[in-house]
Amino acid sequence: MQLMREKRSPLTLKKELTITYQHNSGDISGILCSYQNGDKGDVVCVLSHLLFPKDFILYKEIENYQKKRAKRVEQLNRM
Repeated sequence: MQLMREKRSPLTLKKELTITYQHNSGDISGILCSYQNGDKGDVVCVLSHLLFPKDFILYKEIENYQKKRAKRVEQLNRM
């Protein structure tokens, strides 16, 4: 969000984005997603920081991933 504010492309919780690419980076960052930010290029963020509508076809799978990822990050931070 801070990066988006600095680039003068503010996001709100109501703004819908279309993910154009995803990559699993493993324990480093988890699943990375990119979306197109108009003519300003792609923006990359982690899946665990995104919100999805409950009627989204992959909602349950994403919700489960986000919960597992949060626990994993907590474990990694304790090491």
